[in-house]
Order: sequence, then C-alpha cells, then structure tokens
Amino acid sequence: MVRIDSDKFHVGSNTLKFIHKAPFSSYLVGKVKIEQLKEVDGALKNRIQMYLSEAESLYEQRGLGIVNLLKSKNLISKIEKIGKDFYLSTETLDKARSISFRVAESEEQFISEFWFTIDQKISLGKYRSALEDLEEMSKHFPDVTSEVGGKVIQYTKRVESFL
Repeated sequence: MVRIDSDKFHVGSNTLKFIHKAPFSSYLVGKVKIEQLKEVDGALKNRIQMYLSEAESLYEQRGLGIVNLLKSKNLISKIEKIGKDFYLSTETLDKARSISFRVAESEEQFISEFWFTIDQKISLGKYRSALEDLEEMSKHFPDVTSEVGGKVIQYTKRVESFL
C-alpha cells in the first residue's frame, strides 16, 4: 500500500503516474485501487494520541510483566484498525510502527526467558512452581492454536506427568 499525503492533492483533478525505470522494456501494473481515506476529526485524533501515549507508557513498564506488553500491542492494533479507514499522518504511523517493533522484540525476549526459566524449574524438579508459571502464562495466551498457547499446553501436560 502506498499512502499519499492529503496535502499533495489539489481540488479538481490529480494525476497518478507509474514511472518505469528501464526504458524500452515492458512492464505491467495490476490491481490498482485508489481510495480516499477520511480525515481524522479532533476527537479521533485525541483518541489516537492517547492510544500512542498509553502504548508507549505500557511499553516503558514492560519490566512489570507480559501484561503491559500485550496491552500495548492491543492499543497499537486499535490504531492500525483506525488507519484502514482514516488518513493517519506519517508521523503517527511511524510512531505506531516503532512502538510495535519494540513491543514485538520485548515480547519475544520475555517469552524466550520464560521458556528458559520453565526448563530450569523442570530440570531442578520444581514442578509445582513450573506449573503455576504455565497456568499464569495460559491466561495471557489462551489461544491453543498460537505458537505460545500451544507450547504452554504441551509443557503443562509434560509437567503434570511428573507430579
């Protein structure tokens, strides 16, 4: 998807050009869909800024657990949904992408450390503690078809077999 800032449009007609960089060779342009996104009004703009601010704040508090990362991820998802129907500034999109990227990195790190801790507890025979951690994690990743949710179920069965 290519976004064109609304200040680039003029009242009346506008021209969209596809410029081919290799002269005298053929090329094909297919499936071109042009939509004019709605402008964001003041209330929605404030809500988006609140989502961004809260997502950033929750990310900064990521040390408190996975819950803050998941809440931050959810807020960014709301912004992305708004961006499908409304024109969002490049600055807003860049900030949302930046937060999303950092949240994904931290989530991946948290999950990696979680599995390391679970493996340690199992190898040390701390099965009850491992099971408690797995039950807590299953609350945050209830979808058993997801990678993490499925792995939680597998590990839970494995740990329960030791009890």
